[in-house]
Amino acid sequence: MIFGQEKNQYADIYFSSKCCGTPSEEKLVSFLKNFKTQHKIKNIFVYNVCCRGEEGEYSIIIDMRSFSSNEKIKLKEGLKKTQLAYNEVYKKSREGSIMITYLDDLEAVPYQKKIGKRKIMKF
Repeated sequence: MIFGQEKNQYADIYFSSKCCGTPSEEKLVSFLKNFKTQHKIKNIFVYNVCCRGEEGEYSIIIDMRSFSSNEKIKLKEGLKKTQLAYNEVYKKSREGSIMITYLDDLEAVPYQKKIGKRKIMKF
């Protein structure tokens, strides 16, 4: 196990833009729904942080505080595969890509204090 892995309580998936908008969140939503079913998780709570850039960039932040250590590991593995799939497709397109970082605290989300707009969704 990697040092500090247990501290990561949130996964910040940032949807960036190259020039013509952000990628669709369809693949991420599909992955989360499948993950929830596969691991028999009652609810996955996410925050939607909008307005992180001039071209509609935004983040979806997954709250992992209620996940077991194994569920966090599996989620991170699945997110990495999802990120690679997104970025392979979008290398060739005019849309942006996604980047994933792990946070210990929501206060660490860039721009959130300026924006103050978070919407909680449930999958």
